[in-house]
Amino acid sequence: MKDKYLNVIVTNLIVFFLFFSFSNCGFRIQSSYDDMEERKYIEISWFKKTKSVEEKAAKKTKTVSITEMVEMDPPTSLWLLDRSNRVTVLDQYGNALSQFGDFNVRQKVGAPRQLTVAHDGSFAIILSDIENNVSRVDREGNVSWTLDVWCGSVALSENDSLVYATARTEDKEYFILRIDAKTGGVLGQQNMDYKGFDIAVDDKHDAVWVAGYEKMSLLNMKLDTLFHIQPAGWFLVSIDYDANGNAWVAEREYTADGVGENRLLKVDRNGAIVNKIHLVFAPFCVRVGHKYDEIWMAGTAGVKKFLFEEGKMEPTAYHISNKRVHSMVINQRDGSAWMGEYKGGVVGYDRWGNELLKVGDFQQEDKYIGIPQR
Repeated sequence: MKDKYLNVIVTNLIVFFLFFSFSNCGFRIQSSYDDMEERKYIEISWFKKTKSVEEKAAKKTKTVSITEMVEMDPPTSLWLLDRSNRVTVLDQYGNALSQFGDFNVRQKVGAPRQLTVAHDGSFAIILSDIENNVSRVDREGNVSWTLDVWCGSVALSENDSLVYATARTEDKEYFILRIDAKTGGVLGQQNMDYKGFDIAVDDKHDAVWVAGYEKMSLLNMKLDTLFHIQPAGWFLVSIDYDANGNAWVAEREYTADGVGENRLLKVDRNGAIVNKIHLVFAPFCVRVGHKYDEIWMAGTAGVKKFLFEEGKMEPTAYHISNKRVHSMVINQRDGSAWMGEYKGGVVGYDRWGNELLKVGDFQQEDKYIGIPQR
């Protein structure tokens, strides 16, 4: 009889332990490649669940199922262009792999895509402000080609074969360029009646979005203009797109003349402004996480993330960081955000706001960030 009771107690303790473990932990199965053995292997490890930003804001415990957990898939490299005029390529742990160049970066009112990294990480397209040129450069700093034209922002197509850029002449004639990413040859040009400040390319919806002085435009990838609208009193300083093909654009107020507003606009493919979010700080950069439909906004008062929750007309804002941030990029594989702090380091956050990595050796003011997406 005593042994029977003892067995019951032991069984209950085991059940309690397993329940506690699964309630507070998840498991990760990861496929890796061993170059030495030339074989794949499966790594299974345990990790503790972390409360999301939403849970922390609500200050209450929420049960999170294993299916809601996200396997972190960090970028294989991180490219940084700052006011030292150099490019530094870091590995996923923050170690410098290479440093090169003299790209003469000027201070700007926002964060256009001054640097854009190929999806496979093999090269980047980089702008130089003083020399007024655009170049294709590999991870060691070797230049494949240089095009002598002033460009303000560059973006790559999904297969890394085409470069799209906002450009202008010395006489301030403005246009959009379509460039062969392999050779640097100009494949097309579309004239514009305003200065384009930032550009984003959405292959899925055959869309090239342009934002600039007072105006924004939608073109297709052949550079046929679909529409122009004028929603701003001053500069639209940053633009990105969501998984449904809508544009998200940041407008900045010019305080000296009292024109413009600090706000975030959602614009559909017909040119209609379908949402306006007023901001209490000056924005620099907007980026969209496509996997979870999350809108990240960086500016003078730090970083916020906006979520549109079911049944709500207005988004819920979650505060990620108090640090002034100039530019950032979203890792579309896992929803994490990578950013450069003003006179601070390079920081990565997961989509819940937990710090993944911080490299504090870059104290320049403005920083442009790029990562591979594959």
